[in-house]
Amino acid sequence: MLLAAPLLARRRTAPEAAALVVVALLVLAAAVDLLPAVAAVALAASMAATFAVVRLSRLAVRPATRAAVVLLDGAVLAAGSTAAVLPLARGRAVVVAGTAVVGALAVLGLRRLPGRSGSPLRARLRRLTEATGPAVGLALTGWLLLTRPAVPAPARLAVAVLLGVVGSVGITALTGAHHRPGAATCRGGVALTLLGLVLLAVVGPGPAVLVAVPPLVTGLLLVAAGAVPPTSPGRAAPVWPRAVVPALAVLLAAGWHVGAGLPTDRATVLLGVLAVPALLLRELVRPAR
Repeated sequence: MLLAAPLLARRRTAPEAAALVVVALLVLAAAVDLLPAVAAVALAASMAATFAVVRLSRLAVRPATRAAVVLLDGAVLAAGSTAAVLPLARGRAVVVAGTAVVGALAVLGLRRLPGRSGSPLRARLRRLTEATGPAVGLALTGWLLLTRPAVPAPARLAVAVLLGVVGSVGITALTGAHHRPGAATCRGGVALTLLGLVLLAVVGPGPAVLVAVPPLVTGLLLVAAGAVPPTSPGRAAPVWPRAVVPALAVLLAAGWHVGAGLPTDRATVLLGVLAVPALLLRELVRPAR
């Protein structure tokens, strides 16, 4: 009996682990030109969405979580369908529409998860300031990487800010302590799924579209994993990725920007300067120990 829970947990995660291995092989095949990149994205997202839909459908029989699970199931199905039709779609309209549908269904589903309770204003402010720093760093990363002469500067800045906000929501939800770890995992999965869809819309067809596979596939699987009721209290996730991941992303993006010989503009300086007040606000609202 004592070994039943670990063995059951391993059986539950085995299909997802196998799916991740297949996804990695698909990305590798596309990277070496054995498979078109858009086909690899479509197959990987469809596989992850299938696993997530099946797991969520099994949870829909529980009255307490039925409404939330049905909405999250619809969001996962819409995300998988959006990526699946990518090889047949022309233009970005299909991806943009699919992203809007996924976002609407996911927000409604997250709001219906059981156990929601109001948080004190100071706690909400603290969470907001803790997410601002990573958001600025990831927005700066997006701005440095989205260097296309055909893209206007306002659109480029808007996409970079969107990537920063969505990425920060994902990092914040998947790290640190939460009074509802399952709901936090769902939020992180939704954020990663939206991040992957936004990358599909921004990058467009070509080998670079493979960068959308990791957040999209991981997000879909996390949405289903977070909706499963916990059988035992889990440990708090580490907080250090909130600082390390954005900093590492900025360093890599800046190195690529400088190596490509691209000039530094005002938006780059502004986003870099905005990181300073974000760090100061986080320290001011941090609870005393």
